[in-house]
Amino acid sequence: MRRQQGLMQSVDSFLRMQDEELQMLWWLIGSRSVDLDVPFEKLPPEAKPLFLAKELAEDTELLPGPPSIKGLLSRAGLPETAIDIARVINGADAVWLRGFLPEDEPSPVTTPIHYALKRQVETGAGQAWVAGWAAAVGAPTDLSVKSIQLAVLFYRERLLIDFADS
Repeated sequence: MRRQQGLMQSVDSFLRMQDEELQMLWWLIGSRSVDLDVPFEKLPPEAKPLFLAKELAEDTELLPGPPSIKGLLSRAGLPETAIDIARVINGADAVWLRGFLPEDEPSPVTTPIHYALKRQVETGAGQAWVAGWAAAVGAPTDLSVKSIQLAVLFYRERLLIDFADS
C-alpha cells in the first residue's frame, strides 16, 4: 500500500511538472506578453528581461521552476549581449512595477533587482536612485550583465518573493 502511494505521488509530481512546463511552452509559442497584451517584439526593449521573467515566474508553481528557464527566455528573444542594469530598471514603467512590487522592503542582499525597482519607483526614472542602490548592494553604478542572465536572476527573485509570501 505504501509503495503504491509513493508511486502515485511520484506520478502526480511528474504530471504537475509536465503541466507547468507545457503552460510555459504555450506562452512561448503564443509569443505574447500577458501583462501588456502585446507580442514579445513590442515589449519595451530595455525592460524586456523583466517582463518575460516576471510572466514566467507567475506560471511557476513548483520550486525551483523548470531547468529549461534559460532556454525559454532565450527562445522568447533575450540576447546574450550585456545590458546596463540601470537602463533596464529605468525602462520599466512605474505603474507596471507598482502592480507587483512587494509592500515590504526588498532586501539588497537577496533581492537586489527588486531593491533597485523599489528605489526607481520612489525616485522616478533617471540616475538619482542608482548610486544609493549600488552602494547598498555592493555593485558598481555602471553594472552590466547579459540580458538573459538578468532575466534568470529576476525570475529567481520573483520566485523567492512569491513563495515566501505563501
